[in-house]
Amino acid sequence: MTEASTAVATPETFVPQVSKQRLPTIAAPTNWTELMQFCGDLAKSSLVPKDFRDKPADLAIAISMGNEVGLHWTHAIQSIAVINGRPSLWGDGALAVVMASADFEWIDENESTEAMGVTIIKRRGMPQLRYEYTLEMARTAGYLSKDTYKQNQKAMLQRRARARCMSATFADALKGIAFAEDVYQEK
Repeated sequence: MTEASTAVATPETFVPQVSKQRLPTIAAPTNWTELMQFCGDLAKSSLVPKDFRDKPADLAIAISMGNEVGLHWTHAIQSIAVINGRPSLWGDGALAVVMASADFEWIDENESTEAMGVTIIKRRGMPQLRYEYTLEMARTAGYLSKDTYKQNQKAMLQRRARARCMSATFADALKGIAFAEDVYQEK
């Protein structure tokens, strides 16, 4: 046997060494012309959301709007959705924008139930704000017939309460960008 074949495996053998250094940042476009060229290439990728594939102008607008609220382009293309022709924040992207604000103190959503979403947000220098979105409010708005509500009722109620609370508390950080859940319902 050779020396290599008789080596005893140790725990250290299976733990890769991780560099603490980050990779160099990818150059970001600095003007509209560069952004459109960048998005032309990016829109060809199967890794961008399908709604942006082969749509470099939509992708450029999403990246620009994300930039306005402090999202890196890689996060903007995951957090900006174009719905009914309107760029909108969706998912946890809006929450990330709010939480990144220097004035953000805390958020509490522990009072939410199956029948009511509750969000309380505290912004520095302001009293805490509490918003509720109830099953009855969703019924009145006609949302309960939508598949997303049927499949994720509690989460949808929570998202509505969160969106209203974030809009009221951090309109400046969100720059008035609509929430996808609201724009989608306008169809």
